[in-house]
Amino acid sequence: MIKIDLSSEDDLWKLFRATSPPEDGHQEPGERAQEFRYLLDALYDRKTKKTPSFKLTDRDRFYYLRSRSAEAVVPQSALLKVGRAMYARNQHLMVQYVGTDPERAL
Repeated sequence: MIKIDLSSEDDLWKLFRATSPPEDGHQEPGERAQEFRYLLDALYDRKTKKTPSFKLTDRDRFYYLRSRSAEAVVPQSALLKVGRAMYARNQHLMVQYVGTDPERAL
Protein backbone atom coordinates (compact mmCIF):
# COMPACT_ATOMS: atom_id res chain seq x y z
CA MET A 1 0.00 0.00 0.00
CA ILE A 2 1.32 3.44 -0.93
CA LYS A 3 1.78 5.85 1.97
CA ILE A 4 0.12 9.20 1.27
CA ASP A 5 1.59 12.21 3.05
CA LEU A 6 -1.07 14.02 5.06
CA SER A 7 0.13 17.02 7.02
CA SER A 8 -3.26 18.50 7.95
CA GLU A 9 -6.96 17.72 7.72
CA ASP A 10 -7.02 19.80 4.53
CA ASP A 11 -4.93 17.06 2.87
CA LEU A 12 -7.60 14.34 3.23
CA TRP A 13 -8.64 15.02 -0.39
CA LYS A 14 -5.57 12.99 -1.43
CA LEU A 15 -7.34 9.81 -0.27
CA PHE A 16 -10.51 10.43 -2.25
CA ARG A 17 -9.44 12.20 -5.45
CA ALA A 18 -7.23 10.85 -8.20
CA THR A 19 -6.53 14.31 -9.57
CA SER A 20 -5.26 17.64 -8.27
CA PRO A 21 -6.47 19.39 -5.11
CA PRO A 22 -10.06 20.61 -5.18
CA GLU A 23 -10.39 24.13 -6.49
CA ASP A 24 -13.89 24.37 -5.05
CA GLY A 25 -12.89 24.70 -1.41
CA HIS A 26 -13.67 21.03 -0.73
CA GLN A 27 -17.34 21.43 -1.67
CA GLU A 28 -17.52 18.65 -4.27
CA PRO A 29 -17.63 14.95 -3.36
CA GLY A 30 -14.57 12.77 -3.75
CA GLU A 31 -14.05 10.59 -6.80
CA ARG A 32 -13.68 7.27 -4.98
CA ALA A 33 -14.35 5.42 -1.73
CA GLN A 34 -11.62 3.90 0.42
CA GLU A 35 -11.47 1.20 3.03
CA PHE A 36 -11.58 2.75 6.48
CA ARG A 37 -8.41 0.88 7.50
CA TYR A 38 -6.59 2.67 4.67
CA LEU A 39 -7.71 6.01 6.12
CA LEU A 40 -6.45 4.97 9.56
CA ASP A 41 -3.12 3.90 8.08
CA ALA A 42 -2.75 7.23 6.24
CA LEU A 43 -3.45 9.17 9.45
CA TYR A 44 -1.15 7.09 11.66
CA ASP A 45 1.89 9.03 12.85
CA ARG A 46 4.70 6.51 12.96
CA LYS A 47 6.96 8.80 15.02
CA THR A 48 4.56 9.32 17.93
CA LYS A 49 2.68 6.02 17.42
CA LYS A 50 -0.62 7.91 17.56
CA THR A 51 -3.60 8.27 15.27
CA PRO A 52 -4.16 10.82 13.93
CA SER A 53 -1.06 12.91 13.59
CA PHE A 54 -3.36 16.00 13.57
CA LYS A 55 -6.90 16.77 14.73
CA LEU A 56 -9.98 16.48 12.54
CA THR A 57 -12.11 19.49 13.49
CA ASP A 58 -13.97 20.59 10.35
CA ARG A 59 -17.75 20.37 10.78
CA ASP A 60 -18.63 21.47 7.25
CA ARG A 61 -17.11 18.53 5.34
CA PHE A 62 -19.00 15.23 5.36
CA TYR A 63 -18.22 11.53 4.89
CA TYR A 64 -20.38 8.54 4.11
CA LEU A 65 -19.45 5.42 6.09
CA ARG A 66 -20.94 2.09 5.06
CA SER A 67 -20.54 -1.53 6.02
CA ARG A 68 -22.65 -4.57 5.28
CA SER A 69 -24.90 -3.83 8.24
CA ALA A 70 -24.81 -0.07 8.86
CA GLU A 71 -24.29 3.31 7.26
CA ALA A 72 -23.83 6.87 8.50
CA VAL A 73 -23.12 10.37 7.23
CA VAL A 74 -20.81 12.23 9.60
CA PRO A 75 -18.94 15.52 9.69
CA GLN A 76 -15.16 15.34 9.38
CA SER A 77 -14.87 16.23 13.08
CA ALA A 78 -16.68 12.96 14.03
CA LEU A 79 -15.15 10.76 11.31
CA LEU A 80 -12.69 8.88 13.51
CA LYS A 81 -14.99 8.44 16.50
CA VAL A 82 -17.92 7.08 14.49
CA GLY A 83 -15.69 5.24 12.04
CA ARG A 84 -13.77 3.40 14.76
CA ALA A 85 -17.03 2.36 16.46
CA MET A 86 -18.39 0.99 13.18
CA TYR A 87 -15.06 -0.61 12.27
CA ALA A 88 -14.96 -2.46 15.60
CA ARG A 89 -18.23 -4.16 14.62
CA ASN A 90 -17.42 -4.78 10.96
CA GLN A 91 -13.92 -4.78 9.47
CA HIS A 92 -15.32 -4.25 5.97
CA LEU A 93 -16.03 -0.53 6.34
CA MET A 94 -15.84 1.88 3.43
CA VAL A 95 -15.57 5.66 3.67
CA GLN A 96 -16.27 8.22 0.98
CA TYR A 97 -16.00 12.00 1.04
CA VAL A 98 -19.37 13.52 0.08
CA GLY A 99 -18.47 17.21 0.15
CA THR A 100 -20.11 20.05 2.04
CA ASP A 101 -23.67 19.17 0.99
CA PRO A 102 -24.24 15.47 1.77
CA GLU A 103 -27.93 15.56 0.83
CA ARG A 104 -27.03 16.61 -2.71
CA ALA A 105 -24.21 14.07 -2.99
CA LEU A 106 -26.21 11.05 -1.80
